[in-house]
Amino acid sequence: MINSIIEQDVNGIIEANPELIEQLEGKSFLVTGATGMIGRYAVCLLAEAARRNGSGSVIAHVRNQAKAEQMFATYSDDPSLTLLVSDIQDLTELDDNVDYILHAASPTQPQDFTERPVDIIKANVFATANLLEIAKQKGARFCLLSTLEIYGQVEAPTYPVSVAESDFGALDSLDLRSAYPESKRLAENLCVAYQKQFNVASTIVRVAPVISPAIEDNDKRVFAQFIHDVTDNKDITVYSDAASKRRSYTYIADAVSGIFTALLRSTNDNFVFNLANNDNVASIQELAEKIIAASPESTAKLNVVERQADQNTSSSTGLVLLNSQRLLDLGWRPAYSLEAGIKQVVKCSSAKE
Repeated sequence: MINSIIEQDVNGIIEANPELIEQLEGKSFLVTGATGMIGRYAVCLLAEAARRNGSGSVIAHVRNQAKAEQMFATYSDDPSLTLLVSDIQDLTELDDNVDYILHAASPTQPQDFTERPVDIIKANVFATANLLEIAKQKGARFCLLSTLEIYGQVEAPTYPVSVAESDFGALDSLDLRSAYPESKRLAENLCVAYQKQFNVASTIVRVAPVISPAIEDNDKRVFAQFIHDVTDNKDITVYSDAASKRRSYTYIADAVSGIFTALLRSTNDNFVFNLANNDNVASIQELAEKIIAASPESTAKLNVVERQADQNTSSSTGLVLLNSQRLLDLGWRPAYSLEAGIKQVVKCSSAKE
């Protein structure tokens, strides 16, 4: 079922963005983290665009070949798609020439922040440096997928607060969870440094939370856990502060179209972009309620319980919204409401492959 949903989403991106798809004609890509949530969609979009354009190619960098072969079975006989299997730390050179490198590989599960902080830093810093070296050698434009969390703890008199690309907040370097946003900050600075010192063209996209049908059974992120619970007819449990913690959610198809809008239309003077659909703001409790409402066949209900602060939660004290005006000025237009995105995910989860 998930392949049909992704196919539907990819076709929707292509039909809504004919000029972007035309720009992909004859272009070659390396995508890291190709079996991840965003990487998977990016690879499918590039492979489908190559089919329609009659030219173009994508190298999908993966760690697990069997998993990748299953994910991309639709394109198993397509010469435009090549799997490159290795650990991201070992990707230090590339035989093929590429026009673009999309770096989407990074551990992002909640438990990674406490169990794999070194792996996070290596993927976000060392691997980024290696890929920028490859970009320098190949003359490729490099695209880093960054995060809302690089803004740190944004203090404001009132919330919500809108942050633009020139804003920043505080991060505690001694907080273990800072491994993720601090290393993303350094990865961004590496892009700036390579652009200045070696003329490596870079694009940085700071992505707000994304919802997607391409979630794994072991995905521990809040949205994924809610989907798993509803699909399994288990009650959803949220904590007493869940009604006050609000975030902006972007559906995966909109996120991917925004990433390619930034990558293909950015310049050396305009290369850092926030990506968020701020029409889709919801609290954690509201998110759970919307998922339950979109799943009428499930018997799951919502429970609210007390809890103390969790070290794995974000440090922001109020609603921080990414100002995406730069990306909107390039022509990006998100198409999915939060309810529509949730319906896509629920549809997929209710009919597992």
